[in-house]
Amino acid sequence: MNYLYPRFFVNIVFVPLFSFVILPFNIVAFVLSYLSLPFANILFAGYEPLRNWLTEIIFYMQELPWQLWSPGKPSIWLSCIALLSVLASFYYLEIKRFKKAMMVLVIPAILIQLAPMLYNETKITFLNVGQGDSIVIELPFRRAVYVIDAGGVLRFEQESWKKADSPYEVGKQVVVPFLKGKGIRTIDIFIASHADADHIEGAEEVLQEINIKEIHVTPGSLNEPLMHDLWQEATKRHIPIKEKMKGTSWRVGETDFLLLMA
Repeated sequence: MNYLYPRFFVNIVFVPLFSFVILPFNIVAFVLSYLSLPFANILFAGYEPLRNWLTEIIFYMQELPWQLWSPGKPSIWLSCIALLSVLASFYYLEIKRFKKAMMVLVIPAILIQLAPMLYNETKITFLNVGQGDSIVIELPFRRAVYVIDAGGVLRFEQESWKKADSPYEVGKQVVVPFLKGKGIRTIDIFIASHADADHIEGAEEVLQEINIKEIHVTPGSLNEPLMHDLWQEATKRHIPIKEKMKGTSWRVGETDFLLLMA
């Protein structure tokens, strides 16, 4: 799962590379294409293989496990501390105090990572997914995170000219950004209340982006056509799917759960 490797170290390389090398080169080459197209073509002939090579490296790194650190959106004061730590680390690198440079970077990163786990209250969030439902439950100290449904869109037959080039995807555009913004890297239980498009269509997109330990569905609902994509994605990722009857209950810490769905 791609959530814990600190991408900060990759950005140290790629942000200056794109800001001070690639972007200026593209601007210069664009201007030269108006002044001397043959000369610009010569530049691009040498630049294009390098650009393709860099693109392949970036795509390869995206596929590596544990390559993305996703702690969620930090508070203002933590953001300020992180910014100061980066400036301090550059100072220590300049004077060749490498251990201190690492220390001032790592300590704020640990604080940002642990911050969501320090709240001693249960948080329940009803996401705005339109007509359907999507509910996120966070237990105190992040003992567990449950997601009930993932929204979806009721799609009807339309004339080709009315169809958008990029269809609206609730899971990818609403649910997943919210979870990542909260620093939620793992869902303990994803509960599919029933197989309606406006409740379950976005689930596949959530499975593709967030680590899920297990999925609960109502008995017989896996036979519904709309559940096929969810079942297929869960099977590919080796996520167990359990049919839970009405009346099933469990307890986490001081919090009790009871399934009321049929």
